[in-house]
Amino acid sequence: MTPRLRRLLALFLGGSNLFVLQFLATRNLAEILFGTETVLFLVVLSYFLGLSLGYRVSNRLGPRTFRALLWAQWAFHLTLPYSLRWLAGWLRFNDAAGWAVVGPLFFGGFLASTLYSVVLPRLLAETGTDERDFSRSYALELSGGAFGMLATVLVGTISPPALAGLYQASLAALVLLVNPGRFAAAVIVPIASAALVFAPALDAQSVAYNFRAGHGYDVSKVVFSADTPYQRVSIIEEEDGTRHLFLDGIRHYGSDSLTEFNYLTSGFPASQLDKPRTVVVGSGSFEAAYRALARGGLVTSVEIDPVVAQAGLHLLSKPLPTEPALRWDIVADDAKHYIAHMQERPDLVVLDVAGPFQRQVTLLYTKEFLTILKGKLAPGGLLSLPLNGDLDGDSRAACRIARTLLEVFPDVYVLTRPKGDSSFAIASAGRPGWKPRLAAELFNNKRGDIKVYERSQVEDKTDRPGCRAIRLDSLDIVWDRGWTRLRDKIWDR
Repeated sequence: MTPRLRRLLALFLGGSNLFVLQFLATRNLAEILFGTETVLFLVVLSYFLGLSLGYRVSNRLGPRTFRALLWAQWAFHLTLPYSLRWLAGWLRFNDAAGWAVVGPLFFGGFLASTLYSVVLPRLLAETGTDERDFSRSYALELSGGAFGMLATVLVGTISPPALAGLYQASLAALVLLVNPGRFAAAVIVPIASAALVFAPALDAQSVAYNFRAGHGYDVSKVVFSADTPYQRVSIIEEEDGTRHLFLDGIRHYGSDSLTEFNYLTSGFPASQLDKPRTVVVGSGSFEAAYRALARGGLVTSVEIDPVVAQAGLHLLSKPLPTEPALRWDIVADDAKHYIAHMQERPDLVVLDVAGPFQRQVTLLYTKEFLTILKGKLAPGGLLSLPLNGDLDGDSRAACRIARTLLEVFPDVYVLTRPKGDSSFAIASAGRPGWKPRLAAELFNNKRGDIKVYERSQVEDKTDRPGCRAIRLDSLDIVWDRGWTRLRDKIWDR
């Protein structure tokens, strides 16, 4: 292979690896630090700061320094993302200060990206100073980035665990192309091959350690772990057999509180209707769908991430009898797109999704989306959703979601629980005067400690400074919730 061809191929792989690295860093640091839009922003910031520093020093490095840096960076990348998980778990286990946990993790992301910002400018310079050669070389690097994006989507959808292995193999090839020779091949090929062989075990052990030491779970094994185009997905099993599902580090299944969550978001509102046609947005363990199926109607689960749906179906859910299974359909689609274009008008829509931590999820809580949803409901249809906080307390998220519902639906009921647990809302355009009925039903189901607020009471509860509806032009709640969660989980734990 000619030197020029090696450089061009290295440029292509470098562009591809840059995208894959950013994706993997974002996913894994999001899980470690409880993924929110704030964490994603900080990860991307550290990534681009690393790129900026690398570009600054790239052409100032001598050949020996450059080769030494290349070998050191390759060795560092071999430990990713396992080393970051072990480090984060150890720091949190030893009650390190918040800055001491976050700082090293973001420095790791910063350091990782400098590899490419040092290598790629040198390769571009070596391809020639002619403007046409430079343009072609840069176009090749950008083509590599496009290929990396395509590979991330395809591999992340078909076989998510293979993506990290693909990155390591591509990185080993890049280092060989930039630093050719028999010695380099004799070192890199066996080490990279061993890294690929042991990658599944290292991934499982580091994930288990992070959840055991950093989160306090008695982990016996990691059932499933993958980076999908949408999020980081992990399922762990504790010594007593309890399984937990985490999406970007946020637990979506695995506790009594989440069982109660599914009852209040799905089972309870479904029990107020006769064989309701139900749409459940989100999957997890599909418990929300199962509770709706128990009422005898047709149920459609809408999940944007097919990997999560398959993992929940095969690793978390119990098999359904034939009859209810025939009434259940799972659709892989974005909820906003699905609801905007659905033909059948459901009697009940359940938003079984995370809180407004990330922008795309927060769009489901906006006045604009809820207005569209309202127009798709059957006459007297219900919308049920969590408020992601205690409306009786000082939760800004609960207050703003409730205020949004008040601006869209004429009939709004909020269920608040004792001990500051999260509140839930049921909204409709044709169910006035339901408070006594809902309160009686809760009492009959041994949940008499749950308060039911009707519209006028919800209006009083949301009459406070800063409590305004969530709109497309006011998504600051994403940033607010992100900082609050990072502070609560890392700084003030």
